[in-house]
Formats: sequence, C-alpha cells, structure tokens
Amino acid sequence: MDKISEPDGSVERHQFMAKMLEAQVGPCSSTMRLFAWLVSWIEGNDGLAAMERSPSTLPQELRSDYAAWIKMGE
Repeated sequence: MDKISEPDGSVERHQFMAKMLEAQVGPCSSTMRLFAWLVSWIEGNDGLAAMERSPSTLPQELRSDYAAWIKMGE
C-alpha cells in the first residue's frame, strides 16, 4: 500500500469495525464518538492486528469493552 492510500484504508477499516460493533452489540448515539472511542481502543489494544487475523469476527475484548462503554452512556 502506498503512503497516499494508506490513511484511506485505515479509515475504511475503522468504519467497517464501527458498523460491525453496532450490528453485533448495539447502536451508539453518535457516530463520531463511536469512531473516536474505537480509534482509541485500537491504539491501546493492537486492535487492527487482531481484526486482520480474523476480519469477519470482532475480537471478544472489543465487543465487551464497547458493550460496557455504551452501557455507561458513552
């Protein structure tokens, strides 16, 4: 992947993960807040590497953390 298309690929992966989270766990009231939370979670938990190992399944830790986050009211 070249340096110009790399950011777009990252954004697309994050958007895909956000949509999967909402579909599998529950909706978020703000797409931007979800995106910010997800980026933060990924950076702290090596989440993209886990996602790339199994692209059709979200890591259980991610689903659990997201469920707790939305339950707290985001």
